[in-house]
Amino acid sequence: MKPIASLALLVLPALVLTACGGGGGGGADASPSPAQSVTAPVTGQPVATTSSPSLQLTAMPASTTPLPTALAPLAGLTELQVAAAAPAVVAPLVVARSTFEEAFSSRAPGWTVNAYNGATWSAAKSNDAATGTGAQSFTLLGKGTGDATLYRPYLLKQGRVYEVRVKYKLPAGVKATLMLRHDVQPWDSLAQQTVVGTGAWQPLTLKAAFPYADQSGSFRVAHHELNTPILIDDFEMIESRPHLLAQAKGQPVSPLFSGMHVNKLGQHNSWPALGVEVLRLHDTGTTWRLLQPEDAPIDWVNNGSARRLDYYVFNSARFGSELVYTFSGTPTWAASDPTLSGVAGPDGAVSGLKDVEAFRRFVRELGQRYKGRIRYWEVWNEANYNGFWRGGTRQLAEMTAIAAEELKAIDPANKIIAANISWIGQHWLENYLDDGAAQHVDILSYHYYGSADAEVAASFQYNMRSLAERHGLGHLPIWNTEGDSTCTAGAVVCPGLDPQVEHARLNARALLTMAAAGVGNYNYYTMEGRLPEKALLSNEDWVTMTPVGLAYAEVSRWLRGATLQDGWCEAAYCAVLLQGRGWAVWPLRDNVNATLPFVPAAARLLDGQRVTLSGSNRFLLQGPVLFELPGAAAF
Repeated sequence: MKPIASLALLVLPALVLTACGGGGGGGADASPSPAQSVTAPVTGQPVATTSSPSLQLTAMPASTTPLPTALAPLAGLTELQVAAAAPAVVAPLVVARSTFEEAFSSRAPGWTVNAYNGATWSAAKSNDAATGTGAQSFTLLGKGTGDATLYRPYLLKQGRVYEVRVKYKLPAGVKATLMLRHDVQPWDSLAQQTVVGTGAWQPLTLKAAFPYADQSGSFRVAHHELNTPILIDDFEMIESRPHLLAQAKGQPVSPLFSGMHVNKLGQHNSWPALGVEVLRLHDTGTTWRLLQPEDAPIDWVNNGSARRLDYYVFNSARFGSELVYTFSGTPTWAASDPTLSGVAGPDGAVSGLKDVEAFRRFVRELGQRYKGRIRYWEVWNEANYNGFWRGGTRQLAEMTAIAAEELKAIDPANKIIAANISWIGQHWLENYLDDGAAQHVDILSYHYYGSADAEVAASFQYNMRSLAERHGLGHLPIWNTEGDSTCTAGAVVCPGLDPQVEHARLNARALLTMAAAGVGNYNYYTMEGRLPEKALLSNEDWVTMTPVGLAYAEVSRWLRGATLQDGWCEAAYCAVLLQGRGWAVWPLRDNVNATLPFVPAAARLLDGQRVTLSGSNRFLLQGPVLFELPGAAAF
């Protein structure tokens, strides 16, 4: 095998790769054709950091008046006073409680059963109580073709955190799932835990932030076995409203925070000068099924996908980016069901494996070839979505153990990223960790594609952290390995805004939100853009940064090496304080005139400008602006 570093030229397939994980959209990762190939040098070309004279860094003299248009207040706009410190949080409030001491024959007041498709059940008051004299008993008698769950409904409010405390009793060895659920489509579990009975009363706490507009939710009890009653007692639900932008308060921003997908090398040979610290290789035409189309060692000379992976790995080393390789795409020959197709491809691409040892051989070959070059290995892409995986949690947990065994034997510095989930996949992740993956992973991963409310990302991060803590993994980093944030989907739905400007502002908000919430790595999808308004580089020359690219690069500069001092959102704005640097402040809806509680020394704008200020603390806010503190060190 020829060492990668000695390659002089690589024939690189020029693919148009549009598949993405967020929500399962996009097309399959098609096999490259030799007719699509181009010859490309091993060396990449850095991307220019400025796109036009109007967007170059401008240092304003201290006495400049009036303020530049981007900051000058406008008559008629809402006036906003930014608080001098994070507002006090509201004290937690018990919003639902059941002691089960009331007189009832079947279900306690406020409790009901959701049964469908022929499921049968029984419920009664029990005198076997954790405290007092009463408890709720619930038994599943038959499932039919459906199921039945005991539940307590409650109207959940956006941005609030709900903590459920309950005691339960199950016969020894019997399992049940207790969950806090969103009861509107997509009916996702916000927090859940599969519990195992001991024959004695046991306590359980579930915590989750509610990310949606105010909607119905519930605490639910789901049986795993028939004719085995579960007892519930001392139930209470507590509502609080912590500052979700302060989850990483006092912590440095992760040095691997800013990441990227660059999927079209071959159409261009540019490399992003965007402050990219991590490059994720999913959707680069390098899946397992493409690298190993037959049950034989990878053909590193004649297989275009293998040459493509070499090209990515070798070039990234020149720019210092860490790499994430995502195992995904079952080869037809390895599939337990070769008829299964999905977003990942046809002919078994989403199938489980007929022999996991085939996966072991593939992992070992990649690990040996890229020792010291790829250090982050993600076990599967959006495994909760059947467009990528239908092999179940147990087998993927076994594959995770295999990946850990092989890769850490090759290089103890290798890190295993858990199979990632889409934003509605927490229940899948719970089961995957319970099935044995928990002891083999170094990082947890999910995907979040945001909307016009970019700050909702903080709720998903909170819920992932809560999940990690329930599984004894609270010490692990949590990454969002794929996403972007937008309120356009092929057509503008934000009236009056240029799509590029809108996307630049929203993604700047998303970057700040995720960093403040403690996300360890966020990989923007993609540098070339899922749609034209989402691209970081112009496809006219693959060098010129778009407004979105400029904003990504600029906010990455604000965050690199920073420590998070505090963060909060109020009704009309959000603020993230970077220790010793400044305050990033932005409006949540319309443009506002904002008065700061201090006089900043300078303002950094999303287009890369740094504007020196003198004596003013009232500014026009249209999107995130970093207001530098007087005496701030250069960064």
